Amino acid sequence: MPHRKARKPRGSRGVTPCIKDGKRRPYHDLMVQLPRSSSSSEVKIQAQLIMKQLVERLASIGYTTIAFSHVVYGRPRPDDSVESILQLNIATTHKRGDLDESSIGAATGNHMSKGNTHSNIRIVRRLHAIVENSSDVGVYSNTNATENAATLSLLQEYDLVSLAPRNDVSFQLACSASEADIVTLDYTAGRGGVQIPFRIRPADVRAVVERGAAFELHYCPALLNVQQRKALVQTARLLQ
Repeated sequence: MPHRKARKPRGSRGVTPCIKDGKRRPYHDLMVQLPRSSSSSEVKIQAQLIMKQLVERLASIGYTTIAFSHVVYGRPRPDDSVESILQLNIATTHKRGDLDESSIGAATGNHMSKGNTHSNIRIVRRLHAIVENSSDVGVYSNTNATENAATLSLLQEYDLVSLAPRNDVSFQLACSASEADIVTLDYTAGRGGVQIPFRIRPADVRAVVERGAAFELHYCPALLNVQQRKALVQTARLLQ
């Protein structure tokens, strides 16, 4: 009887980064959500430890860039500033205005090259806003620069700003009237948790593409739910 090699347990081989043309292909995770801030020093220390371990884990499996993301509902408040939110003592050396906006859609990482390096991984700062009201979307544009001076100054502290609309009006404004780098399409926010809560029109897609921004679809829900997996594919097709 021929000798058969013993099979290794599933997952024992680790993760091998994809190699192309002799070079490691970069991986990016642009939605590493920060833990909620706390006044307790013990909780802060624990959060710092968790984030440090997460960074080291992502670096070990081939990720080259991650975005620490702070989530807000509606318009940001003064205590949503980078200095108040970031749990780790990590800061990039540039402001959001220095980014190459046109390269965000390609996600090559070139626009993040000025970010701080930590454990062989670049870290950028992202503000992710869930918006429903048209007035809230308005603060993420430069049209009312005088009225929104304080908010615009706060937004400049972040490297990336993304909007997740929750209805038709906020989606259209996020595409055409905002300065957001990313428009997030949440296919779990609509009816039954398996569809987007608005209609995607060709004009909206063109508006985002023409100003050099990008659409984003989170794939994590689709990994765990078959119906949401179908919703992910269906939503992606609407962007064609």
